[in-house]
Amino acid sequence: MKGKIFFSQFESLSDKEKRQLLKIAKASKDKRFLYLKDFLQKIPEDNEKMNQRAWLLTNKYFPQKNEKEKDLFIRRVYNFLNNQIEDLKLLKYLSKEIKYRSLLLANVYEKDKNFSLYEMYLDKSLKEAEKSKDYHLKGHLLDRMININGSIQDSKILAVVKQLIAERYTSLEYAHQADLSSFYRLLSNLHLDGLSLQKIGSNESNILQKIDAEIKQAPSTIFVADYLITKARFVFFDEPLLKSYTQEAKDYIYAQKMNTDSKNKLLRRLYFLEITSGFHFGYDVQEMLAVSQKMHAINLRYKFADAFGFLFYLLYLFANQKHNEMKLELQKNKTLFFRNENQYFINFIQVLSLINQGEYEKTVHYFQELSYASNFYISIWSKLIEFYVNFKLGNLRLCFSLLERIKQSLLKHKLLTFTCESSTILLKVYRKLLQNPTMTLGSLPEGIKSPLHVFLFTQLSKN
Repeated sequence: MKGKIFFSQFESLSDKEKRQLLKIAKASKDKRFLYLKDFLQKIPEDNEKMNQRAWLLTNKYFPQKNEKEKDLFIRRVYNFLNNQIEDLKLLKYLSKEIKYRSLLLANVYEKDKNFSLYEMYLDKSLKEAEKSKDYHLKGHLLDRMININGSIQDSKILAVVKQLIAERYTSLEYAHQADLSSFYRLLSNLHLDGLSLQKIGSNESNILQKIDAEIKQAPSTIFVADYLITKARFVFFDEPLLKSYTQEAKDYIYAQKMNTDSKNKLLRRLYFLEITSGFHFGYDVQEMLAVSQKMHAINLRYKFADAFGFLFYLLYLFANQKHNEMKLELQKNKTLFFRNENQYFINFIQVLSLINQGEYEKTVHYFQELSYASNFYISIWSKLIEFYVNFKLGNLRLCFSLLERIKQSLLKHKLLTFTCESSTILLKVYRKLLQNPTMTLGSLPEGIKSPLHVFLFTQLSKN
């Protein structure tokens, strides 16, 4: 379908950007802007509706063209309007990102052979790269500064070159550490989801030894703190070690003198580790809500689109029976944290809200999407909730088939350890319930820990 990229770009526009483009469209005599003006004055519902409107406009303004010419013209209009949106987005971005703006201007003046302005903008970009701790950009800029000055055989200039080379060597160390810490951070993310480290030629103990070695030679406290948090993530499922390493990271961060932004971004990672481990191991939900609120405040401050962080925050609100606050937070911040690809997070929270209100029948249509969501955790949790809902509705025959689906899903993803024990034991409870639907469940089984699984068991205990 034509116009997919343009429609995606069009949907990304903020209200302010739409007003800016509408102003441009109204002022221009270019007929291609008539399409943009039409779309902005009445937003198309989807790509198909946009194409229908484009055909109507083309028939109106260019009736003499044949069908093939009209189709080609519409595609060219979309391409033109894409460029307009890209230009607007780039202007907005470059007005805030001085280091990249200056770098691009340096490139422009290098091409124009205006070397005084070229050097000035390189220097400006370099200062901004230093401020933002962008070690790779700093290295690139230093290389160019060395090339400029290295060809001048002057004692004063050579002294400058010597200083630049020393800075370049330091920037290499920092860039190397930035790459390594980023690599281990990403690897720890995969480790949480059951990646076998043996498959990449290593194991957990080797990784921890390597991280300890990097900590000893890390050139800044930021890298040390980053490594300490990552180290804790690698022992996520070893509760005593996780607590010990998490506390070590927390104590270190609070003991250091860092700028507020750096400290907040490190604490955000630490808070996420705390609330996810708290969810898995079943820590006090009030304490976990307090931690998730701290993380949420940082995400809002820096506009981090942390979908999982926001989901856990909402789940802790639910676990603390703050249902109205959960709804308000979702309504207020869903566009920041959730994209089209993970809309199932919104529907998952909606299902929990309906269950809390006792409106079980209204949840049923959600499960066709949620139980087969691309995210395994949403998928398995939804299957468990679907069983609960149908059990409450008396659909016992369907519950038998749901048991098998839950079992197969857990077997298929047996390496994904997060909340797996809670799910497996709850599945055993479900089996017993189907054998005797009127049985009294008694006390909470030891292995059911996550607040979501505890909620489902507790609700079933009220039968």
